[in-house]
Amino acid sequence: MEREEQQATALETHSTLRKGGVSPVELGRFYRTILDDGICSNQVELARLFSTSTGVVSKALRASTLPESVITALGGSDRVTFRVAETLAKLLTSLGNDVVCRNAQKIVDGRTLPIAVVLAALADGSAMVHGGRLVSVSVAASGRYLKLEVEPRAMARILSRLAEFSEAIDMSARRICTVSRS
Repeated sequence: MEREEQQATALETHSTLRKGGVSPVELGRFYRTILDDGICSNQVELARLFSTSTGVVSKALRASTLPESVITALGGSDRVTFRVAETLAKLLTSLGNDVVCRNAQKIVDGRTLPIAVVLAALADGSAMVHGGRLVSVSVAASGRYLKLEVEPRAMARILSRLAEFSEAIDMSARRICTVSRS
């Protein structure tokens, strides 16, 4: 297939991707393929072919290099916007790939979490970030006791700091009881 035909096919594919609301990660992967296959020789030519700015091309290409574990932690490439990709690039540069990827492994289900929460967890390594609760409280059938249900992955950690956990519950209860008396 000659270059003009390849470019025509690439234009058609690009149009389909853009209409489908493709993420910057996927767009960047597409741009990378165009460059690697020699359909365009550089980013300027690629931007001209697709009638877009070199800035968009550059940002999409940068987004396509994000580590897969980080994309997975966010809940998939469809949740990566240009702004999120830029924030992730800064995190990866300042903290390093190893740290951010290690933090990404701690995130159980990023799709159910707000992007800001996932970004914070990627930055500071917040342990056991997931969509559900670590501890659920319910009233026992007798109505006299509170029942705590703890996620299995959190149980050992909570038990190792039971006094601190108990104190936090007591302080919360005192604060609630003080407020309700007023």
